[in-house]
Amino acid sequence: MSARNASAWDAAVLLDGPSGARGFFLRRGEQVTLLDVAPGTYGVRVMFGAAWTGRAFAQQARFFQREQPVSVVSRSESAETRAPLIVLDGRSGVRPTTAFGLE
Repeated sequence: MSARNASAWDAAVLLDGPSGARGFFLRRGEQVTLLDVAPGTYGVRVMFGAAWTGRAFAQQARFFQREQPVSVVSRSESAETRAPLIVLDGRSGVRPTTAFGLE
C-alpha cells in the first residue's frame, strides 16, 4: 500500500484494519510504500498539522477520515496488481472527524 501527502501540511495516518490499528507519518510532498500490510479492508484517518511532537501536532491539527475504505488484496506486487495508492490532500474523498491520537 502506498500513501502520498499532497497537502501543504505534514500528516499522520492511522490505518484501522483486520489486525488492529497502525500509524505512520508523512511529511508534506512525501510518498511512502508499506510492504507489510496484511490483506483486508482498512479505514483511513488522517491528522494534518505542523510541529510534530512524536505523538501529536503542536500546531494547526485537523482531523479527517477517508470516506471509502481501502482494500488490500495481496502482499506482493506483480505486473497485474499494484499497491493501492492513497493521495492525502485534505479535500477530496475525506470528511472531518473527531480528534484521535496515534497509539
